[in-house]
Amino acid sequence: MEFINTVIRCKACNKAISVRKVHVEQGFVPCSHRGCTAQNKLTQSDYDPEILNGLPSFGELHEVGTEPPRVYSLRAGVNVIGTSPTATVCLPRDQYTREAHCFISRFHCTLTVAFDAVAGCLRYTLHDGTLLDDQTGYAASKNGTTINGVTIQAGDVEDLPPQAVLGLGGADFFRLTPYLIPATMLASYKRTTLSLDGTD
Repeated sequence: MEFINTVIRCKACNKAISVRKVHVEQGFVPCSHRGCTAQNKLTQSDYDPEILNGLPSFGELHEVGTEPPRVYSLRAGVNVIGTSPTATVCLPRDQYTREAHCFISRFHCTLTVAFDAVAGCLRYTLHDGTLLDDQTGYAASKNGTTINGVTIQAGDVEDLPPQAVLGLGGADFFRLTPYLIPATMLASYKRTTLSLDGTD
């Protein structure tokens, strides 16, 4: 498709500048107004979310304190963690019962795995409890959830750093092992698109 010369606003001085085919080819247009030296980027890059279809893993939870540790696989999207057989990540109740008490709720917390198309990596967020059937909020766990020893407050959604330790109910702990997308695979899903709004 042939490019037609157009006009955008400079991101620095907000004055109109003309964009020609040569600017598109070089990926930026310099501001032509006196005293302004801005280089207005015309392209933006991200990664195609289709990459999720080819990933062999979306990360794992490794139980802390057992040898060998029990390992639970995560999936893309919402992972409800708990002792219920219908939880996405089912933690067998009998393995987490001590002196007739299990401190992990049936639907204890919600860990979401999402793809960050700009950064090209998986992002992990955690919410105590599980979404209510009517989708209006979350039902909290009975004994709370921690991230690296800090309690998640009701209603908060927290970003998980790599190797974060999740505490479920104060007695059982799991280390997040994120999946790192190989650079060669990531490169094959890189997209560059033309952006004529004058912003980065």
